[in-house]
Amino acid sequence: MTAVADTSAPCRSTPPTEDHAEPGRLRRWFSPLFPDARSTPVTLRGLGLAASAVVAGTAVGLARVGGHGPFDSIWAEDGMIFVTDALNMSFVDAVTTSMNGYFHLIPRVFAEVTTFLPVSWAAAVMTIEAALTSALLSVLVYVASGSHVNSTVIRLLAAAPLVVAPVGQGGMGHDGGSVIDNLATLQFELMYALFWLMLWVPAGRVGRIIAPTVVLLVALSTPLSAIGLPLLAIRLLVRRDGTGLLMMVGLVIGAAVQYGGLALGYSSRGDIGHTRVDPVWVAKEYVGWSIPNALLGETWWRQTVRHTTEHRALVAAAWLLVLAIVAAALLKVTRPRWHVAIAAFGYSLLLTGIELASLGATADRYLYTPGLLAIAGLAALLPPAGPAWRGPGNVPVVVLATVLVVVCGANFRVDNHRAFARSWTTAVDQAREQCADGAKSEVTISTHTKSRYWTATIPCRKLNVSIPWAPRARR
Repeated sequence: MTAVADTSAPCRSTPPTEDHAEPGRLRRWFSPLFPDARSTPVTLRGLGLAASAVVAGTAVGLARVGGHGPFDSIWAEDGMIFVTDALNMSFVDAVTTSMNGYFHLIPRVFAEVTTFLPVSWAAAVMTIEAALTSALLSVLVYVASGSHVNSTVIRLLAAAPLVVAPVGQGGMGHDGGSVIDNLATLQFELMYALFWLMLWVPAGRVGRIIAPTVVLLVALSTPLSAIGLPLLAIRLLVRRDGTGLLMMVGLVIGAAVQYGGLALGYSSRGDIGHTRVDPVWVAKEYVGWSIPNALLGETWWRQTVRHTTEHRALVAAAWLLVLAIVAAALLKVTRPRWHVAIAAFGYSLLLTGIELASLGATADRYLYTPGLLAIAGLAALLPPAGPAWRGPGNVPVVVLATVLVVVCGANFRVDNHRAFARSWTTAVDQAREQCADGAKSEVTISTHTKSRYWTATIPCRKLNVSIPWAPRARR
C-alpha cells in the first residue's frame, strides 16, 4: 500500500517578485497558503472514480437518517419554510425571501425542484439533494487539498468528514439542530468547502470556472461567508490572479446582498438569539466543547454531564491528541503544512466566536464547520516524512485516521428530532383527504410526532400534480 506516502513537497506558488519592500515580504510569508495545483489531465478513469465517490458518499449520507428514513421524513425548516414557500410563492418571491435574517439561494433553488414533482416526493427529493451536495463538496475538497499534500489518507481526512462528520447530527434538546441531509443547514457544509476553495489555485480552465462560481453561490446562501474576505485579500496580495479576484467579487456581492438586506429592512433576525460578545466565554467553549466534540463525537459526549469526571476526561483526551500531533510536527516526525494548519484552526476559532456570539448560546449545528476545520488543521500537520507504511513518520497519521474511523462509526447515526418526524407520505395523504371536499384552498400539516413547530402548508391544487411520464393507473 502506498496511499499514506507524501514524499514530495507541494507545488510551488508563483507570486510576483518585482516588489522587494514590505509587500514582498508578506508575499513570501503567505505564499505557501496558495500553491499552484498540479496540472492533471482529465481522464475517463478519473471521472469514473469521482462519480463513484459521489454516488457512494450520497448513499452513506442517506443511510445516516433514522426514523422513517431519508425518503419519508423532512427536516423542520425544509418543510415549514422551503417547501411551503416554493409551493405558495413564485420563484422570484421565494428566492428573495429571507429566513432568520439572511438569504438561502441554494436551498431555495433546490426546493423549487419539488414544485415540478408530486408533493409526496418532496421529502425524498430534498434529502437526496442535500446528501448529493455533501458528497459533491467532499470530492471538491479532496481535489482542492491536493495542492497542499500528496497523501491520499491526508486528503481523505480533510474530505470524508463532510459525509461522515461525528458532529452536527443534533440531539433531542432545544439546541438539537441537525446538519445531516437537510437544506436548512447546508450553509455549514458550504462554509467548510469555501475554506478549501479559497486556498485552491486550479491549474485547468474547469477549476478556474468552478471555484468562483461555487464561492458566489455560497456567498448568496450564507452571510457567514464574509469571514473569507481577509483570506482572499491575502491571496490577492500574494497571487494577483484572476480566479482569486473573481472569488473576492463573489464574496463581496454576497455580503452586499446578505447584510444589505438587514440594513435596508428586507430581512430581519427577529428573536433568533441574543448577541453575546464575550471572548473569554467563546474561548472556554472552544476548548471544552468544540474541539472535544469534533475529535470524539457527540455520542459519548452526551453520556456525560458537564464538569463531571467523565466530562473532564473526554476534554483531556481530545487535547492530549491535539498536543501529541503538534509535538510530532514540531519534532519533525512528520512534514507539516503549518500555514494550512494555522489558517484552518484560525478560521475554526473565528467561526466559533461569530456563531456563538450571534446566538448567545451553544448549538449542535455550530459544531460542524469549526469541527471539520479543526480536523483538517490536524491532518495538515501529519503528511508522513518517510516512505509508505515505514518509519515513525507514518504513525501519527495512522493514529488520527484510526481514531476518526472509530469516532465516526460510533456517531454514524444519532437519534435526533428527525428520527421522530412523521411519515411525509402519510401527512400528504391526510392533506389530500382534507382538500377532497373543495372547501379549502390550502392545508397545513404536521411533520413531527412531538413538535408543533414542524409544519408545512400545501395548496390543495398542488396535491393532484403528477409527472407527465408516469404511467396512469388502470381503472
